[in-house]
Amino acid sequence: MEQTLFIIKPEAFNRRKEITGVIIDNGFIISDTLERRLTYNDLLLFRRLDQLYLRDEELFSAYVYFMSMGTSELGIIEGFDAVARFKRFCGLSPQPSRCAIGTLRRMFGLGSSGFYRGREFFLNAVHKSDNKGDARVEVEIFKNFCKY
Repeated sequence: MEQTLFIIKPEAFNRRKEITGVIIDNGFIISDTLERRLTYNDLLLFRRLDQLYLRDEELFSAYVYFMSMGTSELGIIEGFDAVARFKRFCGLSPQPSRCAIGTLRRMFGLGSSGFYRGREFFLNAVHKSDNKGDARVEVEIFKNFCKY
């Protein structure tokens, strides 16, 4: 059974029960969850998976600001082809208005939070793993968070 990580980001945390309800109602199995205010050190663990953030320290700092501004809900989704299915269900664009109708980002994303160094940041409510390799790493990070 394949596993993937999801994160309900701080800007959507107050709607987490609604979001997880929609996830379950669409046939996904949530096997575990954890509420956590992500720190700079936590986000460094995820940073190595994103080449853009590896190259640009200032951009990563802006990402840290948005991801650590409040509590997030992290969780594991299990099932057949979970990574690809959940990625499509979240929405393929970081911009909520460009995601398909019925996707989590389209339903719960707040849109643009403004610009940072010419790049627009979006409050898109949820994080999903981009591929199976990233999912394996992110699930292990989640399991380590649960130990503490």
